[in-house]
Amino acid sequence: MSNQENLLIQKIECNKNELDLSFLRESTFIEVLDLSGPKLILKFDDKESILRDRMKVKELDELTVTIADPYARDGVNLIAKFVVLTMPVSGKEFVTLNCIQKEVNILKTPSIKAVLFSRKNVLTIFKRLLPDYRYDVDSSPIACDYHLLPGERASLLLRQISKENGAVIYISRGKLFFKKLTSLFEAKPKIQYHYNDIKQENQIIFYSKLNAESVLKDKIVRNYSGFSMTDGYIKSRVDEGCPPEMTSIPYKVILNNLSIFPIPVIDFTVLGNGALMPGIPLELIWNRYNIEMPIDESLPSKVVISTVAHQYSAQKYYCRVKGVVI
Repeated sequence: MSNQENLLIQKIECNKNELDLSFLRESTFIEVLDLSGPKLILKFDDKESILRDRMKVKELDELTVTIADPYARDGVNLIAKFVVLTMPVSGKEFVTLNCIQKEVNILKTPSIKAVLFSRKNVLTIFKRLLPDYRYDVDSSPIACDYHLLPGERASLLLRQISKENGAVIYISRGKLFFKKLTSLFEAKPKIQYHYNDIKQENQIIFYSKLNAESVLKDKIVRNYSGFSMTDGYIKSRVDEGCPPEMTSIPYKVILNNLSIFPIPVIDFTVLGNGALMPGIPLELIWNRYNIEMPIDESLPSKVVISTVAHQYSAQKYYCRVKGVVI
């Protein structure tokens, strides 16, 4: 195989064979601020069934993928393992490999036995569920007991832990992250993007303003409460004028955390930049031609990346980014 560098996907290995990237028509590497990814979508030209028949690529096979952007910003250099979940064929010519990162697949596999975490910190839980991996963990109080029953998925348990701590748990660039939402939004923006200013290096090509705040608030904003055998009825100090909702949680700090959630506010497209990844705060400047009002303040000036899709097709590399605020 050739050692030629490509725009995004540099190498794919499966069953000890290297796949020929000249047949790769489209690829999308998706990173998210939860445990629904990273995902990888690969569309191959396979009208002669070389991939499926000769190379025996099938569902649940493991791919070792090298991802880098040497011709863009050189912001990503990653070797990761992905599991093929489905591989539909369209038009008898194209086969699409829908993959999820191996570590996420492990967390989404139903447990075969019960596991009890009695007042364990987040790092200890991570090391039990996903040993021999790298972690980046914010400190958090040890308050609750957690358990994983047979047939349950660890990803569901981690989602509960993140919600109760006002945090997010996600995998990105070879690490499992546990980050408080407040700390993500308080961090200084690492990258600045401009709209409607061709003099800037980082430009927003197209954007769409999202409008899900009222729907999310209607579903999530509650005055949460619980009951403790020692302290009796406990009520959250957050959203006290909102509809009440009873939970099984007897700790006020966790009840307060239940009201912290991300709201998607912007969806935009930029030229390929491998440095864009979930959890990174961005500064957005929305320029206008109006001299008296040069900045559009109706759009968010700072967001945290919740989803970024690195898309390659026809020798073009773009990133689609979704940003959130608290």
